[in-house]
Amino acid sequence: MPSSLLLQLRAPAIAACLLLTASGSLSLMNSPQEPEEPSYRYQAAAGWPQSRDGKEAVAPAAAPQTPAAAPAAPAPAAAPLAPAAQPLAPRSKSIAVYKGLGAWVDQFDFGRPHTPDPSAVVDDLARRGVKTLYLQTGKWNTNLDLLDPASLNVYLERSHANRIKVVGWYLPGFGDIDTDVRRSMAVLNYVSPNGHRFDGFAPDIEDRVAVSKDLGRFNAGIAEYSRRLREAAGPDVALGAIVVDAKNNRRRPDNWTGFPWAQIGTYYDVVLPMAYWSVTKQHACGTQYDVGGYMRELVAEMEAGMGTKKPLHLIGGIADCNTPHELAAFSAVSIELGAVGGSVYDYWTTAASPHAEAFWAELTKLNTLAPSILVRQ
Repeated sequence: MPSSLLLQLRAPAIAACLLLTASGSLSLMNSPQEPEEPSYRYQAAAGWPQSRDGKEAVAPAAAPQTPAAAPAAPAPAAAPLAPAAQPLAPRSKSIAVYKGLGAWVDQFDFGRPHTPDPSAVVDDLARRGVKTLYLQTGKWNTNLDLLDPASLNVYLERSHANRIKVVGWYLPGFGDIDTDVRRSMAVLNYVSPNGHRFDGFAPDIEDRVAVSKDLGRFNAGIAEYSRRLREAAGPDVALGAIVVDAKNNRRRPDNWTGFPWAQIGTYYDVVLPMAYWSVTKQHACGTQYDVGGYMRELVAEMEAGMGTKKPLHLIGGIADCNTPHELAAFSAVSIELGAVGGSVYDYWTTAASPHAEAFWAELTKLNTLAPSILVRQ
């Protein structure tokens, strides 16, 4: 948590979050998932902007929300870090790693100037009841197989000290399958200095830039990457797939026709759909949306495309355009649909919201989810 693209480009983009860091530096962050194009996140304090694909971007004219401070209340001190007696290897059929409340941290939130201390983030996640951290490990257009291992080590070890599982997620481009598979396996094979490993892995399947947005190459690349990832990982690794909103197939057929849902159902054990009802609200972020109806329809369309049912970890929209009422409905419908877990994107967008406390209160209900299928079939 899973994504790191929304159903259509908006102008202006989803309202930005103004985060006031402990040092007093101001970071302007935009929503990081655009289902139609790679998303943008802006770090004003670091003198960016920069898009997910690494190219310079122009910040959209978005009306800022009321600034909200990052979580200030200190969390209980975590147990001292020590070498793991047995490394927490992901070589297991269990999908329990995806169970319950998740939180998402992407590449823009660590290893850069003015980004928060990973230890403080993890301690706050523990205080909020988060069970699994979804941590970005890389992307297709860098020179690194793993982004900032020093930060990854802290996130891994601090999370395990707080009894939080860690799923690594990588953004493949599908233009160079060898590189995409190698960087994916780098996550599964990584061991921190103290013997800790990622508890799971899930690719973020959405970026069309590497293949010049060629629909045929994109779909074929997803199918080939997925087949080769499963072959490399072996049958006993519970792989997750972070996928676009299935309703995009109908709303934007020029971008998503032929999306290989059947291969998603074949090669992955848990599906993490970016069920972003928030983008459908356009500029009316304060309005209430029929989240239950949206989620039921999305899951039905996705399962029809896959031709099978899979354990689901539902990602419920971008936090800066959600309301507490909607997140209450999201938790309720997640339970109704039998999901194994759920989350919203992302941790810092949630923390910056003026509704943060109400959001967490509703999201912690996801910890009542009890997956009936914990083993890959």
